[in-house]
Amino acid sequence: RAAAERAAAFLQEQVYDPATGELRRSWREGRLGPAGYAEDYAGLIAGLLDLYEATWNVRWLRWSVELQSAMDRVFWDEVEGGYHQSSLADPAIVLRLKDDHDGAEPSANSLAAANLLRLATVLHDQALAERGLRTLRALQPVWQRTPWALPALLCAVERALEPATQVVLAGDPTTGTFEALAREVQGQPGPHRAVLARTGAAEEEWLINRVPALGAMTAAPGEAAAYVCREYVCQAPVKTRVELRKLLS
Repeated sequence: RAAAERAAAFLQEQVYDPATGELRRSWREGRLGPAGYAEDYAGLIAGLLDLYEATWNVRWLRWSVELQSAMDRVFWDEVEGGYHQSSLADPAIVLRLKDDHDGAEPSANSLAAANLLRLATVLHDQALAERGLRTLRALQPVWQRTPWALPALLCAVERALEPATQVVLAGDPTTGTFEALAREVQGQPGPHRAVLARTGAAEEEWLINRVPALGAMTAAPGEAAAYVCREYVCQAPVKTRVELRKLLS
């Protein structure tokens, strides 16, 4: 976990320009390579979403949102949906291609569709959800005809078919009760589930501003609680792994 945070911090500080949202593709002894492609943005966003769920550090969630906005601005196909692999601003590009094959690495569109649906669940953002669905529809002729060509995209399709579930863990993440609840929810992953934490950290103000309902999801001092919300309707909080397991199943 510490190694992952060091890697993410290096990328944010060395190959990312917060003023423009531009991500560079490579770094070598201080020298930056060319601008990133869609797959660079999509892969990093996916990693940052996982990193947030491993650390509860809002810094990584916030950066993933910034990168998604930049990716939408540079690569999104407004006419047909989905993401081009390269930027329209690149004068050397004669034909803009759209990655529609999951090989040794998932395609940019497969990753992006899942990222958008994950972010939509986290932020209660219907616009992000619709963009994710448009990405799935843009490649639908491919995955319906040859589904084995896009296995990662089919995971995003499964995510789209399931009702959105949000689990909010509240309390001190260093306590045993919080860790027990976290282990329970992470041990039962769902295809369309987002996990957030309300730890009281100052950085969470950004998240609460985006999702005001999170402000009321708290735990008593010294305790931990889990709120399970399906399609943005939340159950009463529970405090034990057994209770949480029942809600998740």
